[in-house]
Amino acid sequence: MPKLILKSLLVYSPNGEKGFHTEFSDSVNIVHGRNTSGKSTLIQSVIYAMGINDSKDNLNDINGEDVFST
Repeated sequence: MPKLILKSLLVYSPNGEKGFHTEFSDSVNIVHGRNTSGKSTLIQSVIYAMGINDSKDNLNDINGEDVFST
């Protein structure tokens, strides 16, 4: 079975107002934070970057801000 290994995540907007970069370790990575801090948006952006876009309703935070993920 093929594996997907994420080494890092860079999210930025062309106007420079928003941005985020993180590197993942080789072991378990835990995403935590308070409510509305962006945990689900982070996971949705990874899924979107993989080409899985089955529900645009869940991607409003990503699509509405001119944000790019690499």
